[in-house]
Amino acid sequence: RARIARRYAVKSLALDLHLHSTLSPCADPSMDPRAVVRRAKDCGLSLIAFCDHDRIGAAQEPFSVDGLAVLQGVEITTLEKTHLLGIFPHWEAAVALARELGLPHGKNTERAHRKGNYPTLPEAVRVIHNVGGLAIAAHVDRPSSGLLGKVGCIPNVGLDAIELSASGLYRIDTLHLAQYGLPVLVGSDSHDLSEIGSVYCTASLRSACFEELAQALREASDWRCHSA
Repeated sequence: RARIARRYAVKSLALDLHLHSTLSPCADPSMDPRAVVRRAKDCGLSLIAFCDHDRIGAAQEPFSVDGLAVLQGVEITTLEKTHLLGIFPHWEAAVALARELGLPHGKNTERAHRKGNYPTLPEAVRVIHNVGGLAIAAHVDRPSSGLLGKVGCIPNVGLDAIELSASGLYRIDTLHLAQYGLPVLVGSDSHDLSEIGSVYCTASLRSACFEELAQALREASDWRCHSA
């Protein structure tokens, strides 16, 4: 009965869970978090996540600006040289992961370096889940840092979803990915303001927040990938 009630209350919202900011050394100087939020709002997105490379701090608390929800995330480099997104319910969860994995966190971490060794993929997924976050394999189609490119498959390590790159949306048969039983997302992986809104997902959520995002991933239904 609760699932039926939820189905009638949901609406299709546009999401991009893979945006960078100036905390990523490879990002354009225009990617100030405030500018990213304005651009995402102008593009009609309802929920975004800042996922900078191995550092945390662009969104120190989840917040909402005129209907756009902003979450803190991270793009983790694993020992296997693949990339993994972590999306967090609140700042304390992000900090807990950063401390365990030796990642810089807070403001002005552009020049900071990680401490310690790279985690294995299973270890990184475990830590993300231990702090209450969501683990999403990033741009799995990329030869240099995606699971399909580096490993040749999507290993069964407890992922919550898999993400295609913008180019992978055209090159990869999403029906082939259905064998893994995970929601298939697309992320812009924006390093420049002009890239925001180029691709996005839609999903059925009651509201734009972490809890609804997690619920939609668990139900693994109604996810759609789009290009602008």
